[in-house]
Amino acid sequence: MPAAVAAGPAIRELGKVTLSSSSGQISDISVTPAGDIYVLDANSLVITHFSATGALQNQFPISGVPESSQGHLYFHPEITVDQNRNVYIAATWRPAPRQTSTALFVFDSNGHYARTIPLIPRIEVRHLAIDKDGNFYALGVDPDFFKWKANLCLLVHKYGPDGKRLTAFSACPPNLILRQPNSAVPGPGFDTLNKETSLGKVSVIGGVVYNELAVSHRVRAFDLSGKQLLDTVLEPAAAGVTNSPDPTASSLDILRRVLPLPNNRFLSEWVHTEKSGGARQNARSIAIHDSSGRKLTTATIPDPGTAIVLADETGLCYMLRKKDVTGHAFDLVRVSIDVN
Repeated sequence: MPAAVAAGPAIRELGKVTLSSSSGQISDISVTPAGDIYVLDANSLVITHFSATGALQNQFPISGVPESSQGHLYFHPEITVDQNRNVYIAATWRPAPRQTSTALFVFDSNGHYARTIPLIPRIEVRHLAIDKDGNFYALGVDPDFFKWKANLCLLVHKYGPDGKRLTAFSACPPNLILRQPNSAVPGPGFDTLNKETSLGKVSVIGGVVYNELAVSHRVRAFDLSGKQLLDTVLEPAAAGVTNSPDPTASSLDILRRVLPLPNNRFLSEWVHTEKSGGARQNARSIAIHDSSGRKLTTATIPDPGTAIVLADETGLCYMLRKKDVTGHAFDLVRVSIDVN
């Protein structure tokens, strides 16, 4: 018989700060070890800096980048901030026909453009993290694999502070036909891989690199050199749901976020969808898992305006909650999540 699942995790609110967005859009949030909060509005290309208590410190546009003279910059809707409060955002552009460049643009603690870090070799960056030594971990697919210049399809690419790649790890999910034989044309499994990198995540917490693969419900952990520590498939939060990624299935659990917790446990957020009368109905829930991926406890999220967004080095989590009907104010709630 399967092990019993506890009734639900104990979620304790430890405090909150109110964030405002004139457009009502929050694309990404980054919290520094000191508690400073940085919010990205990717539609307006504006970054807002709040103190740990929610006081507005600064707001600045993503501008002054010299590479903008070479062509339109496609900014990735995610930021990361280092311990010195430098803000990093990735972008791709075409400086010439048939040529594509990818780089990280750095803005200092005052919001001024500081420098450009070209990624060598370039990859299609989907998500970005940074460690305490200034090394970057980019989640994305290496174009060289599809040009038959590399035989391994790897997803996490570690770059030094100068933008030169040091290593790569986290193999693409197995059993996907990613390349057509002797051709640069992607295979039928590329769409699934594209969803994995778009919906997945890379993070660095406590000297461990975590790679979440949302479609296959998988979470992996590595040390900073890329040595694999864990590779686990998470049990879906809803009872009786399989891990099938088939979007046409009548019942699906979609993994939205995985956050590492102390003692080799994970917090996951899910959207459970059911087909009913030709339409889909969604329900959201969270679960706590042990290192094997088994769910220990689950709970529903009744408020559609609440989402779990990140965890800090101490294992505390942050939940983003819409504050009013206008959608321009949000509460960022710091919580602890305990499993009895």
